[in-house]
Amino acid sequence: MNLTSIRSKPIDVSIIILNYNQSKLSLDCVSSILKVEKQLSFELIVVDNGSKQHEVKMLEQSDLKIHYKFVKSDKNGGFGYGNNLGAKHAKGIYLAFINNDTYFEKPCFSFLKDYMSAHSEVGVCAPQQLAPNHVPRPSFDHHHGIRKFFFGGSFMETIFRKPKKKAHYSHPLEVDFIQGCFMFFRKTVFDEVRGFDPNIFLYYEEMDICTRLQNNRHKVIYNPNIDFYHIHEASTSVSIKTTGAKKVQILYSYLYVLYKNHSLIKFLIIKNALLFSYFLKSPFRSKARVVFKALLKYNHNEAGKLFGLKD
Repeated sequence: MNLTSIRSKPIDVSIIILNYNQSKLSLDCVSSILKVEKQLSFELIVVDNGSKQHEVKMLEQSDLKIHYKFVKSDKNGGFGYGNNLGAKHAKGIYLAFINNDTYFEKPCFSFLKDYMSAHSEVGVCAPQQLAPNHVPRPSFDHHHGIRKFFFGGSFMETIFRKPKKKAHYSHPLEVDFIQGCFMFFRKTVFDEVRGFDPNIFLYYEEMDICTRLQNNRHKVIYNPNIDFYHIHEASTSVSIKTTGAKKVQILYSYLYVLYKNHSLIKFLIIKNALLFSYFLKSPFRSKARVVFKALLKYNHNEAGKLFGLKD
């Protein structure tokens, strides 16, 4: 769908693709959507999150540009910042936030629009995620609280009857949170919770926003009856320089979300357990020493900063 036709009819779905130094992936993603979505009224919004100039030019000069709005940010503000910027330009009833390392062989957005239209209690949903070799990947997760931290996901699924992440289902399920590579929101609900938290640069944004939706009595749904493909971590591999820096980023975002959405006691228990664990590992592993030192310096007000940004 080109921009001229978009202006002539109401838009059902705004599809927002965040790009950071991976313009070819973003254009491949756009192309795959255009091939399968023939009936849906939608718009494509590509947000560049402070990429290098040659990557920006690729998006500005592509023949596909007639099919998408191009929004340029002067900085890499992170996942939440970039997607919120795209949402400000969106006119759809629904907002679909997708990683640029996804691609589509089925009309996924049409299917989810119809599902959401029939289920007003649902605030956000996600389809089944597949690897490029067609193997299903977990598309949802359980809240990372004390029970999961100490006992693991299998414990949650067995004792507390949580849906099994690796099981195959034939019907939609209510879950704790869906994976951030594909999140399909009702726009009114996204606006109600004020979008993604821009203080989280990367990781755990989906747990945070799904928690806020549930606190406002909106359901989070995994729908396995439609699927898409995800080249796992192709998007984030250009942002984090080292595995140690990546682990610090994950843990800082995790602690930030815990502190924000859960009790102080739960936050302190998990933070101190992490410190103790990495203290024991630090004499033997250099990465553990990096993480331990970073945890000692943890400051909630700076938890969203990015560690190890690539040039």
